[in-house]
Amino acid sequence: MRTPLLHIENLGVSYGKGQESVLSDINLQVHKNEIVVLLGENGVGKSTLLKCIVGQLKPNLGAIKLYDKHLELWSKRDLAKQISWVDTQLSFSEYISVEEFIAFGRYPFTNWLGKLKQNDIQSISEAISDCGLSELKSKCMARLSDGEKQKVFIARALAQKTSFLLLDEPTTHLDAKNTASVFSLLKKQRTQEGKTILFSSHKFENALHIADKIWLFDGKSIISTTPDEFKKDSRLQQLLLGDFVKYDEEKEVFRWY
Repeated sequence: MRTPLLHIENLGVSYGKGQESVLSDINLQVHKNEIVVLLGENGVGKSTLLKCIVGQLKPNLGAIKLYDKHLELWSKRDLAKQISWVDTQLSFSEYISVEEFIAFGRYPFTNWLGKLKQNDIQSISEAISDCGLSELKSKCMARLSDGEKQKVFIARALAQKTSFLLLDEPTTHLDAKNTASVFSLLKKQRTQEGKTILFSSHKFENALHIADKIWLFDGKSIISTTPDEFKKDSRLQQLLLGDFVKYDEEKEVFRWY
C-alpha cells in the first residue's frame, strides 16, 4: 500500500457564533502525482477544507498529516517549502510590479534579507513564461484585469517550486480560452514536473478531463470518487448538478435539460 502524501483523518470543522459544523468526520487521502478536484456548491466548505490543509484554519476534531507528519508540527517556512497555495482572496500592494509580486513565491528559500539568488531568479522567470505573463511582468498590479491577476497568483505559486499545489478556484474571472490554458498548465505540472495538485472548481467538465480523483461535497461529508465513476452514477451527478445536467454515456457528453 502506498503511503499518502496527504492524509486527512476524522476531520471536523465548526466555526461561527453558534459553532456551526461545516465539515464532519472527513477521511481522505492524496497520493503523490495525483490531480484531485473538489466539487460542490458555494458555501459547502471547499475553501474551508483547503485552508485547513495549508494551516490557515485549525480543525476542531481529527488530524491532517503531510508526509505522515502532523500538520501542526510543521513550521510555516517548512510548510511553504512543501505546499504552494493559490487563494483568490490573497492581499497585496497594488503598486508593485507583476514580477515583484511573483518573486514573493521565493520567500521560503531566501535569507532574512530576502535576497534572490540565481536559482530564485530562474524559478521566477520560468513561472512568468509558463503562465504567459512575459509582456505583463513590468506592469503594475493595480492595472491588471481580474483575469490577469488570477494568472499572476498562479505564477507566484509555481515560482515557489513545491511538489504540492493547492488552488482555490484557479479559473475564477477567466474567459474560456484562459480557463483552458490554466487547466492545460495544471495537467503539464503533473505530467512533466511530477507535481501533486488539489484544487476546487466550478468548471466541472474541464476538471473531469484532467482529474484522477474527485472529492464531491455531500452536505457536511465528502465522497471520494473518480471521473469515470461520476459519469456512471446518476446520484453523484445529481448531488453536484441537480436535475439540470446529466451525462449521456452513449454520446459521452453532458446534456443540459
